[in-house]
Amino acid sequence: MPRSRIALTGSVLYANKINPTVWQDVNQVEQFGFLIQPFHLITPDNETLYGWHLMPLHLCLEHEQELVENTPHGPADDYTTTPAYKLLTNDPNARVVVSFHGNAAHLGSAQRPHNYNTMLGLSTPSNPVHVFAIDYRGFGVSTGSPTEEGVITDGVSLLNFITAGPLNVSPSRIVLVGQSLGTAVTAAVAERFAFGSTDPAALQPAIKNPEPFAGVVLLASFSSLVNVIQSYSLKGFTPPMLSPLMGYPRFQKWLISHIVDHWDTAGRLARLTGVAMTGSDVQAKYPDQNLDLTIVHAFDDVEIPWYEGRTVWKTATGEDVAGAPGELTYYKAENGNPSQIKVWKNEISQEDGSTVVKTVRWERVRYGGMLRPLNML
Repeated sequence: MPRSRIALTGSVLYANKINPTVWQDVNQVEQFGFLIQPFHLITPDNETLYGWHLMPLHLCLEHEQELVENTPHGPADDYTTTPAYKLLTNDPNARVVVSFHGNAAHLGSAQRPHNYNTMLGLSTPSNPVHVFAIDYRGFGVSTGSPTEEGVITDGVSLLNFITAGPLNVSPSRIVLVGQSLGTAVTAAVAERFAFGSTDPAALQPAIKNPEPFAGVVLLASFSSLVNVIQSYSLKGFTPPMLSPLMGYPRFQKWLISHIVDHWDTAGRLARLTGVAMTGSDVQAKYPDQNLDLTIVHAFDDVEIPWYEGRTVWKTATGEDVAGAPGELTYYKAENGNPSQIKVWKNEISQEDGSTVVKTVRWERVRYGGMLRPLNML
């Protein structure tokens, strides 16, 4: 593969070379404001991913003595011997949030610790919430270099680690949350767990016929890499990335042709909702499974415009497709207020008399508000 094709995608999308681990030790977890059990995850293609298992404060207080005596510095040699592992596996009522972060830096950078704390704040003594996060290959101290299939492999590896093997947490107890680049990873992992992959080299779910996830949440999503790269602005300070080339359509087309990763989130979600099914998808029997999908975007997002999230919603629900299944069941908007809520549902009657419900919620908020819609826990 030509080096220019690799470099264009890596520098623009992943920005993984922005790496604060040069001066910041991700194992010094106190600086991030919570107790963490670090772990290593080896992918099938032999990359080593660095991850965090975060526990809610009430569990930390309840098991303070055991946790203090086993305070980790770095990943454990055997994760299954750690208190964090035992607290999760011994409680069938525990819930898990898997968080896929955005581009650049590492899993503890910028607003990410605040986001984890918000997720942990949903925990209760009767339903403790554990949070898992990883650095994709090439990010932080994880090995390798990011590509679309490589990062999807990382995401599927994490879910296989949680749903199979010693942890054995059912997908019905797991919510996937992605932010920015992480929304593309989240959509791809959800699709892979629903349909698998026809590519024999691709990593498949470790469990057969997995249950649907408790929820899928996308925060600041984009429809595809080709679309977002034409509108992306760095922190709102730069013009849209390809705007200088608007007067040179042939060169712009050439540049876009050198983007090797596609990250077609909108298309993936349309398959999950049943709006864009193919024959092989129907054989996968995913239409017989529930889906709870929430798409949230801030009106004041200066990097990924809110209309990118709106495009994801429209494609996922088939809003512009004649005869598409499902219907709009709720709509709320106020004059002069950019906040907007829409709920689409597709109810599918089964032969046994039960009903499968696929729900897609679109929420445009005025300011930020990225982590509010996690009530599916």
